Amino acid sequence: MDTVKAALAAFFSPVRGLWSARLVWVAIIIAVVGFVIGWSAFQALAVGAVMCIAGMGLSYLARTIAFPTLDLTSFVADAKDGKLPQALVVCAVIVCSTLIMVAMMSRANAAVPPQAHAYLPTLAAESRTHWQAADGRSAPVSTMAGMIDHETGCPGMRSCWQPTARFKTGREEGVGFGQFTRAYRNDGTLRFDALGELKALYPLALKDAGWGATKYDPALQLRAVVLKLRTNYAHASRLTPHADERLIFATVMHNRGVAGIQNEAAACAMTRGCDRTRWAGNVERTCTASRATITGTRLSACDISRRYPGDVAKRAARYEGVV
Repeated sequence: MDTVKAALAAFFSPVRGLWSARLVWVAIIIAVVGFVIGWSAFQALAVGAVMCIAGMGLSYLARTIAFPTLDLTSFVADAKDGKLPQALVVCAVIVCSTLIMVAMMSRANAAVPPQAHAYLPTLAAESRTHWQAADGRSAPVSTMAGMIDHETGCPGMRSCWQPTARFKTGREEGVGFGQFTRAYRNDGTLRFDALGELKALYPLALKDAGWGATKYDPALQLRAVVLKLRTNYAHASRLTPHADERLIFATVMHNRGVAGIQNEAAACAMTRGCDRTRWAGNVERTCTASRATITGTRLSACDISRRYPGDVAKRAARYEGVV
């Protein structure tokens, strides 16, 4: 019994700021886990700090909702003295409040970002005008919204659903809702220009698009997103006869590139037991992209492309029935 009392006293020793102390540790754990799974150090620390600050307020709110008349301080004091019933009550309060807090935060995370509502009608209108599919599929507007959600760093980044969203390194630049990218070789020559390639396919629809003054035009960006997925879907339709697989292939092509997925489907066809017409567990496993870790992410190009379609599908669920 003395051992139990000692353990309880040790656990409940920080009576002052009990909630904040626990939440600081939760924030640190979140930051560490985030860094391990591929967030940049800045993102991991930022998310951890936000979770800590928000968690303090939400945990208090959650406890107030669940246990409005409970004097937790006296129970903590008794728990410090090794009184098992009071300790169990405090533990139950912590668990219940945490579950309420997680539910509240999950609900907030699942919501459509407020800034998206300014652009969703335009996305829907551009889809009605520019989407075409040989198999008659209607425009997958929620998937496009999910792609934008992913590409602009929602919900935590300031660039979320912003046409000015920009990713730039010494040899690469991605811009806007679709993060259309141009990249350069070490000698400064152009390696590829995703926006230029798309404009060559749709010179009339994208005649005003480019890397100049119009690169932050939201309507042109949304049109480009629609036309890019339309093009990818046409390529995907030649890879698989399965209607449910075409959109998955088309989605991952936005990240991996059409040629990359075509090469991986070919590699799958030469692999025993691999079905080149299906993504999950098949083409998904035959990545030919670089497996070298990308600086600042702890992920490789393979890792990123394999996570991409699932993440977009999860995000797209937010927009079902909204657009």
